[in-house]
Amino acid sequence: MSMYRVRATITGVAGLPGLYTAYFDEPASPNSTNATTVAARVRGGWDVIKSSLAAGVTVQVQSGVDIIDEVTGGLEGSVTITPPAVVTSTGANVGPPQVAGGLILQTATVVRGRRLRGRSFVSPLSQASVAGNIPPSGLNANLDAMGVALLTISPPAANPLVVWSRPTKNPAGGVFPDGVSSPALSSQHALKYFTLRSRLN
Repeated sequence: MSMYRVRATITGVAGLPGLYTAYFDEPASPNSTNATTVAARVRGGWDVIKSSLAAGVTVQVQSGVDIIDEVTGGLEGSVTITPPAVVTSTGANVGPPQVAGGLILQTATVVRGRRLRGRSFVSPLSQASVAGNIPPSGLNANLDAMGVALLTISPPAANPLVVWSRPTKNPAGGVFPDGVSSPALSSQHALKYFTLRSRLN
């Protein structure tokens, strides 16, 4: 099974650039039309949360959409698209750079005895978004809107957002087990902040 890998570059304040990655299923043959559609969904997700981002932050979805084999993780090819418009933050000031909003993606799949879930780290946040010990209602509402944009906009049926459990290596060095992806059925904001250990992933 093939997946689209959509990446967005985050720039504008100290500690950047950063990289955001999302995966979408492609049950048919990869093509520029579907690649453009899923890239627009990533852009839409960041657009609805821009008021929670630090002033000066911009998010640019990349023009190269990679095609990934979910089982092996191997690169099968890429599709070049016209990149969506840049998202520019409308928030103010910059909060601690390591603090991120959290978006949790739920699936119906169990992998190695655990429910497969995805986590998206959203940052850098504005100072107002990190002023307390728990995420404020405004940030939570924007995270929920981001989940809606990624899951349900422009329609998702043909190319759903997926959570990917990557193939892993066993102690002997062989690949075990295979990678598995599953459609994200719902999303929710995290009840606490996420912490970034590294900007690039």
